[in-house]
Amino acid sequence: MRRKKGRTGIVPFIFLNFAIHLLPVAANANNSGAKPTNSDMALRKDFPPAGAEYLGGESDGYEYRTVFAGSNLEQTYAMVVQFLKEEGYAEVPLPRNADELKLFRLPTRNRQILLFEDNGYVHNPVKILFPIDRRKRTTLILCLYNEADPEHLLKFHHVMERRIREEENS
Repeated sequence: MRRKKGRTGIVPFIFLNFAIHLLPVAANANNSGAKPTNSDMALRKDFPPAGAEYLGGESDGYEYRTVFAGSNLEQTYAMVVQFLKEEGYAEVPLPRNADELKLFRLPTRNRQILLFEDNGYVHNPVKILFPIDRRKRTTLILCLYNEADPEHLLKFHHVMERRIREEENS
């Protein structure tokens, strides 16, 4: 049997739902091949230090930020919810579905307002934000915060940033 030129017989497929489930297993170096549980080194209990990369996201020691993108918003939101469960944030209240999440999107298109306000769902220590660029309809930005930081609540709610802006404007 002759092979056709240019054909390798390998067809690449990307399964986003499947891939997100593989990432934590590889990162935990859990040789048993079992899916990680909350008892494994979950992000919430072992927050990444400044400059560390963890599962495609970056940490500054206080904030961990990563981006999720699927073929539609429902799929993207499902990936975020699964990630949160696997990383120890299962008990944090979240919107029931992507339609409910959309209700948290700020109605303005004013980029200046979007720079200072959280455009999405916020519940300590989790933020699920929509990108400023409204064309990225299937993208969500997940921000997780280090609850062990002594000034966690002030930083999470931007209290210090607001005070600095108020002093500059006075």
